[in-house]
Amino acid sequence: MEDGRAIAIWYYSDDEGVTGKETETWWTLPMASIAGMQEPCVVELADGSLFSWARTDQGAQWACRSHDGGRTWSPPAATTLHRNPDQMPLTMNELALLFPADPEIPHLLKELVMMCGKYGPEPLRGGKTEWNASLDPEATAIVFRNAPAMLRSYGLDVTRQVAMTHEDVTRRFAADIRLRVVLDFAQVWFARQDEIFFNDPLAAVSVFEPEVCNLARGNVSVDLKDGTEKGRTLWQPDAGGRHEVAVTVDPTRFFMAFFDAFSLPAA
Repeated sequence: MEDGRAIAIWYYSDDEGVTGKETETWWTLPMASIAGMQEPCVVELADGSLFSWARTDQGAQWACRSHDGGRTWSPPAATTLHRNPDQMPLTMNELALLFPADPEIPHLLKELVMMCGKYGPEPLRGGKTEWNASLDPEATAIVFRNAPAMLRSYGLDVTRQVAMTHEDVTRRFAADIRLRVVLDFAQVWFARQDEIFFNDPLAAVSVFEPEVCNLARGNVSVDLKDGTEKGRTLWQPDAGGRHEVAVTVDPTRFFMAFFDAFSLPAA
């Protein structure tokens, strides 16, 4: 949108994924928002309808429904967390609201996996802070303080080691309709630079392939002092600490796991 709100767009296929079609409707949040609707996901429900939910900056995920195979979607509405909290992808500010309101929730989680922060000794481009952590530093601090038994965080210093050039992305993503949609969206990014980073995908792959990264245990705190470093994640190694952060990554192993999910070769 012209005001910066991200929109949710869906694609569907009626030929087993050979081709894809853009749906007749798209949606964004009906109020002023920095984020809009981010990273929508879709599941098929028992009655055959489709349920799609998206991240927002409004303290809740917003969801749409489709009753015609994904061709059209209902207007988005705010959702509430009710069942299976261990299977719900939540934003940082949603977790920050949830954990203090229901202290039992962290104990119900097997683990919490995040792409958040910077933990390396040297600042990267953009300074010492990372967007997910610094967007709402107070929320980030609450989440780390109320962490479940296992909180694993993949910082920008590690995720930026997993990258592909515009040429490689174009060649590899063209082989699968699902990745071709991502390739189409990525052109906005490639208009500014020639390399794309697999930040969130690294955290997602690591849920199923934890050996992709080496992890270190310690404690993470968040700088809440006003200034340019507000939201900076401060890492202190400690064998008995409450958090784990990724310290190294095997890019080759990551790309093998990533493309295997699409039944594509790693190279």
